[in-house]
Amino acid sequence: MPELPEAETVARQLSRYLSGKTITRVAVFAKRLREPLDLASLARVTVGNKVEGTRRRGKFIFVDVGGGGTVLLHLGMSGTCRVCPPGTPRGRHEHVVFDLDSGESWRYVDPRRFGMVTASPVR
Repeated sequence: MPELPEAETVARQLSRYLSGKTITRVAVFAKRLREPLDLASLARVTVGNKVEGTRRRGKFIFVDVGGGGTVLLHLGMSGTCRVCPPGTPRGRHEHVVFDLDSGESWRYVDPRRFGMVTASPVR
C-alpha cells in the first residue's frame, strides 16, 4: 500500500505538472475501482476548469479545479498517476484519463483496483 510519503510525493508532482492547465475531457475505462466510477460527475466538475493546485490529507490526494470543484484520489494498494505526452497509447490499467489543454493527459493507473477517484463540486 502506498505510504504517506508516497502520497505526498504524488500530490507534489501532480501540482508541478497540472497547475494552470485546463481539463478538456475525461474518459473512464473501468466500471469501478474501490467504488463505482461516475463519469458524469467527474466531467461536470472538471471539464473546462483549470487545475488550481493539489493538497494531501492523510493518504488522500485532492486536486482542486476552478469553480470550487475537487477531484479526490486514493492510490489504494498499487495505484499511481502519470502525466503523459500527446499521442501516448493508453496502458492496460489506466482506468481514468483526463485530457489537458496542453495536449498531455493525466492518467490514474491502478492494476489491483483498490484505489478511488471521485469528484466533488464543492471544496
